[in-house]
Amino acid sequence: PYKGACTAEDQIEIIAKFVSLYPKGNIEAITADREFNGEKLFTYLHAEGINYAIRLKKTNKIMDENSVSVKLETLGNKTLRNVETKLYSLPVKCDHIRLESNKHLSIVSNLGSKDGLALYKRRWDIEMGFKGCKTSGFTMESSQLTNPKKFSNFIRCIFIAFAIAIKTGMCASKKKPIKIKKTLGCKAYSILQNGIRAIKEAYSKSFLDFSKLLNEVLSYIHFLIS
Repeated sequence: PYKGACTAEDQIEIIAKFVSLYPKGNIEAITADREFNGEKLFTYLHAEGINYAIRLKKTNKIMDENSVSVKLETLGNKTLRNVETKLYSLPVKCDHIRLESNKHLSIVSNLGSKDGLALYKRRWDIEMGFKGCKTSGFTMESSQLTNPKKFSNFIRCIFIAFAIAIKTGMCASKKKPIKIKKTLGCKAYSILQNGIRAIKEAYSKSFLDFSKLLNEVLSYIHFLIS
């Protein structure tokens, strides 16, 4: 009923529903991006004994070695790995590193001896999936749908299309490798974009070419599963 990020109450409700289906002892950890933030959420996770590895905003404050509250953005290029500190007066571990893009990644966790940063990295495929369905592939956020049921079905269709495009891109790149940019030394476009190009090209030629391409993709998926 409102625009922008969800509230702490929404986030707690989602987690509580999941915990009701899967016992807390079976959950290795909850990983989440910066929208999942705030004292109320972290207090709930600690009170329920739920492990987590969550990315912090640069404006979040932690305690330094002198027990002084400092914003993460003031740490600059300083690297923190598994440093014990406090967030909202709660005992946590913090990792703070600089990325290749010169941005900083700050992860807070309550995982004891486990590596919170390594665990958070495992959700990066999810982040890339969101990017592909939004800005770099299907422009999902341009939808004008307001009916919740229709929008839910729309999301399902988008992610099915995303999966097909990824597998198509893999097949296409086996036949013809993606060009490398000489100046940057990276691929000219992603596997997703390669798949979308291949689908468009086959569809524009004939239905036979399009059907042949889809059969190749389905065979490739069956090969991966086998």
